[in-house]
Amino acid sequence: MKKKLLFALLACAAMPFATSCSDDDDDEKTVTFELVDLGDNGYVSAQDIKIYNEIVFKTDTSYGSAYPMGFYVSSLTDKETEGYTNMYSVYNTAGNGGSKKFAIFNTMSSPSDLAAIEVVGADGAIHPKYAYFNLTTYTYLSAVNGDDFEPAFGDGDYFTVTLDGYRGGSKTGSVDVNAIDYRNGKKVAFTDWTFVDLSALGDVDAIKISMSGSQTGEWGLNTPAYIAIDDFTYED
Repeated sequence: MKKKLLFALLACAAMPFATSCSDDDDDEKTVTFELVDLGDNGYVSAQDIKIYNEIVFKTDTSYGSAYPMGFYVSSLTDKETEGYTNMYSVYNTAGNGGSKKFAIFNTMSSPSDLAAIEVVGADGAIHPKYAYFNLTTYTYLSAVNGDDFEPAFGDGDYFTVTLDGYRGGSKTGSVDVNAIDYRNGKKVAFTDWTFVDLSALGDVDAIKISMSGSQTGEWGLNTPAYIAIDDFTYED
């Protein structure tokens, strides 16, 4: 039975949460973001969200509450506005499959010690199967057009998102998502939601997400360290 696990916003007190199920033959569970109340801004930090079931998409406020890194949920699809004021838009017209909402992950330090995804149920571990990834508008336009921090990408440039799985503190596997790849004659830059197989992570109780690329400076990666994620699918 394939299940859709829906996020819900925790306001001031406990609230009932909802799931929906489809009659597939497998036992996969797919996390969506459709029930999150985004308020007037069109996005909300995951620190304000209680997850319904077995996993938590986390936000780290160690840099201060004004600069949390980690997960946001968003509905923003502005593909035109450049710069950090548009950091929570996906470079697309919707979430995966035309959904209204999706997650944005950002990190201010990479690699980070933040366990971006933590398992809180499912007997302590899950087996990630796949998710869909896309570039944010902030990252895409910075790379394609260049900005004050980096020139436009050319031959040999790349921007990679790495997911590392852990169980009991030990690394279980790793998956690289080459969201921009201009190496070896390629001209890849995600503008559509792209399927990524996560099964190589193995059985995990935590997933760390880091970002790397060819354009770096004194303070690290110059490319905006943001990625959009939707329909995170796993098995217990």
